[in-house]
Amino acid sequence: MIGAIDLNRANLAAIATTVPLTNAPAKPFLFRLIEHLHKVLDGATRSELPNSFAPFRFLGSANPR
Repeated sequence: MIGAIDLNRANLAAIATTVPLTNAPAKPFLFRLIEHLHKVLDGATRSELPNSFAPFRFLGSANPR
């Protein structure tokens, strides 16, 4: 109402049962190093992950770190 943008950074575990793709970044031993995680998340997954929220009427953001 005042033209402000509300923003929230949330743990994806809370919606993992609804949006299964959100489980990927939380899997232990899936990524070799933190750099590997960043490379994967900065690739095609950057748009794929937020877009997977749409069928559930969630709004995802692909903003860089």
